Amino acid sequence: MRRRQDPSPSPNPHPHLALALALTLALALALALALARTLTRCAAAECESVYDLMDLEDAERNELLAGLSSAQAAPKLEPSPLP
Repeated sequence: MRRRQDPSPSPNPHPHLALALALTLALALALALALARTLTRCAAAECESVYDLMDLEDAERNELLAGLSSAQAAPKLEPSPLP
């Protein structure tokens, strides 16, 4: 007995997955570009470490970190558990 083939196979069985992947990649690219711009500005200001960044005046530091959100510029640090 011969099996019937579906005459119209779906080209993408998971369209939502493809959309989620595309949105995730777009977000990752946007974050990478923002970080690259920030690092370029910091390098131009000869800011090589977090200590150099903290030594800057507030206005200058805010200008360097302008491309980052407040959460990215000052991430919440969780205390590490004691051994």
